[in-house]
Amino acid sequence: MVQYSVAKLYLEGSGNGRCCVIQNNEQLGHALEQIERLYHGLDALCADILPKNARNFAILAEGPLDEIHKLQAEIDDYIGGLDQVNPA
Repeated sequence: MVQYSVAKLYLEGSGNGRCCVIQNNEQLGHALEQIERLYHGLDALCADILPKNARNFAILAEGPLDEIHKLQAEIDDYIGGLDQVNPA
């Protein structure tokens, strides 16, 4: 099993577009990849920390979960905007 550094996963890719809205399909792909990495980090936390200390797991999971929610909101905004560009 591959072990992930949650801090590395969380910080990977930060500072280059994360603060901005998704504007094209390439950025959409990057956002989806980032969400996947964040979920892998949560999985590693769940396996390593949760059995030992549920409170620490909850605290450490807050950052990645917040980032997942932000990215998901950006994805939703981008996809919702596609309907306006190409109405059915």
